Amino acid sequence: MRSRSQHISGFAANSVVEKLAFFWSIFVPMISLSVVPIFFPETALAQVGHGAFLKPRLQLVTVILSTTGSGTWTVPNGVIKLESVECWGGGGGAGGYSGVMSPAGAGGGAYAAKNDIVVTPGTQMNFNIGTGGASGTISAGAAGGDTWFVNDTTVLAKGGTGSTDTLAGVGGLAASSVGDVIYPGGTGGNSPNSGGAGGGAAGSPSGAGNNGIDASGNVGSAGGASPSAGAGGTGGTSNGTTGNSGSPGVSNPDGGGGGGGAGYSSSGPGNTGGAGGVPGGGAGSSSKLSGINAPLAGSGGNGQIRIRYRRHYLAPTP
Repeated sequence: MRSRSQHISGFAANSVVEKLAFFWSIFVPMISLSVVPIFFPETALAQVGHGAFLKPRLQLVTVILSTTGSGTWTVPNGVIKLESVECWGGGGGAGGYSGVMSPAGAGGGAYAAKNDIVVTPGTQMNFNIGTGGASGTISAGAAGGDTWFVNDTTVLAKGGTGSTDTLAGVGGLAASSVGDVIYPGGTGGNSPNSGGAGGGAAGSPSGAGNNGIDASGNVGSAGGASPSAGAGGTGGTSNGTTGNSGSPGVSNPDGGGGGGGAGYSSSGPGNTGGAGGVPGGGAGSSSKLSGINAPLAGSGGNGQIRIRYRRHYLAPTP
């Protein structure tokens, strides 16, 4: 009986390749694609029984980590370099009305990326993802947490600061972040009147986050947009008697938009500012109110880590 055979151009066959060839000679008619984590030259071509061919290929793999807090990520087998690691800091939370004026918007998280990180397969890499800042009631909003990978000296994106009723939150600072490419988050808008102000956007691979818009009159203002990423939330409307809440910033894998500020209502507990988009959008603020029950302002968007690497595999030729 004729035995099944394999011919490899560019390198000598070995026991691993022979076993792989046997696998493909059995299963190629049954499946269209299989992934095998083994390294071969790009010019190599494997012929398996019945005229089927295998060709080495490279696949770009993207992993997004979004659970806040500390953790570990295990380097996959066969991976010796990470093409890029991108981090977004958490967005700041907006403060609530304290009887002075409408609160200002919060700052967006910074963006930081590092390229070509050499790794060892099976190694557990430490990371931390910053939580978006909590909103305030009659107090200042909380700052967004910092996000880092390996440690805070390898790649680090700073979180945006929270706002008060008189001071806008500042975007995550580029000068305090670490990486090959760094962009700051946007600063929140101010609100000298009754409407709430928009939050600043997160930085993105395309640039610095845009600032939140200052409020004017009773109408809430829009949040800043993250460049080529999440749009800012719209501000709440108001006719001077009734108004509505600001909308949240748009979430986008490249950067979250800032939340919109709330519109003014002359009675009741007031209206809520929009939350920041994920990752890293700063929160919009609540509106001024005449009642004693202060509404919650928006909370900041959580941070994020995105990892990209390439892996080798063998696939059948068309």
